[in-house]
Amino acid sequence: MHKYWENNKSLTEPEMRLLGALYHAHAQCVFRENCSTMALQQAAFGSRDVVNSYIAALATLGEVHGPIVEAYKVLTGERTNGDRVAGFGNSFIKGEPDAAFAKVHELLKEQAPHLVDRIEKIQENLLLSGKNLFPNPACYTAAVALSLGMPAIVAPSLFVQARIEPWSVLFYQVVKPDVKEET
Repeated sequence: MHKYWENNKSLTEPEMRLLGALYHAHAQCVFRENCSTMALQQAAFGSRDVVNSYIAALATLGEVHGPIVEAYKVLTGERTNGDRVAGFGNSFIKGEPDAAFAKVHELLKEQAPHLVDRIEKIQENLLLSGKNLFPNPACYTAAVALSLGMPAIVAPSLFVQARIEPWSVLFYQVVKPDVKEET
């Protein structure tokens, strides 16, 4: 990947490791029964079309599932109001950090400690207000985008890039009984 947002500079080796860790973590998340996974599977069953299935999965992203731009704004301090703090809270992992993102957290701590400090401060403030919430995939995606210097408007592309291959696996699992193998 090149930093098209920074005169097409190449990613450094540490940035590549961080991006790889993010992609690996997202691949694990695809195999949870989250909104995008379920939408993709239903579209695959109904349409038998991979592009329609991707579109269905992408259509679930927004305020609750995958609010990457909103989480980016929370991490930069642009958006701090409201009951829901984008990028925190997880339907699948409660009361503890999401282990799928442990490597991402570790690499961010090395490469962008100020972002980890910000994440931990937000988490601490949430706990003080009675909410035991931890960073979720949107938070880590936004943090990686920030670490790479990526503008908020294109930060969701990291989520999409990370999930396309595992979504393809799920799509194939749904339609495989109807697919005739070529010999």
